[in-house]
Amino acid sequence: MAFGINEDTKISSPGVLSAASTLHVAQSVYQVVVVGAGVEAMPILQPLLVASTADFDVQTFAVLGAVQSSLEQYITDNFANLVPSLLSVTLDLSALTDLLFPGGSSNYQTDILAQTFAFERAYHTRTLNEALVDPRVRENNLNTQVIAHVYTNILGLARDQRPEGPVWEKVKFILRAGRY
Repeated sequence: MAFGINEDTKISSPGVLSAASTLHVAQSVYQVVVVGAGVEAMPILQPLLVASTADFDVQTFAVLGAVQSSLEQYITDNFANLVPSLLSVTLDLSALTDLLFPGGSSNYQTDILAQTFAFERAYHTRTLNEALVDPRVRENNLNTQVIAHVYTNILGLARDQRPEGPVWEKVKFILRAGRY
C-alpha cells in the first residue's frame, strides 16, 4: 500500500520502446510501441506485459530496464535486417517564419502580407524608400523589416534603386506563380 507517493519514470529507446510509469497511490500505466523491429521482437516484451497487470514497484522498474536493454541488444544484433520507419514529422512554424521572414513578427499571415506588398511594389517599379512611405504600410500595419528584407536580400536592391531588367523579371516570375 502506498500513501502520498508521486514518482514518474520514462524510458525511451529511439523508435522502438517508449514506456512511462506513474506511481501515484500505486497506479501504473504502460505504453509500448515497437516499430520496425519485426514480430521476432515481441517475446522480449512479455515480461513488461506481465508486469503491467501488477502494482508498480522497484521490481517493475527493474523489468522496464531489462526490457529496454534487451530491445537495444536485439536492435544491435539485427541491425542489418531492420527497416527504419518514419513515424512523424514535426514542423516548428515559428522557426520557419523566422527563417522565411528575418525581422518578422513570427506570425505567418502578417509576415506574408508584408512580403507580398513588397513584391507588388517592386512589380510596379517602386524603390524600397517609395514602398516604405506608401500609406498602405501604416494602414495595414505592415512590417517594414520584412519589406526591406525583400528589397535588399531577395532582390539585391539598394534603398533607392528601381527594380528593372532581370530584377523586375524575377519579381514578375515570383508574383505570376500566385496570381493564377
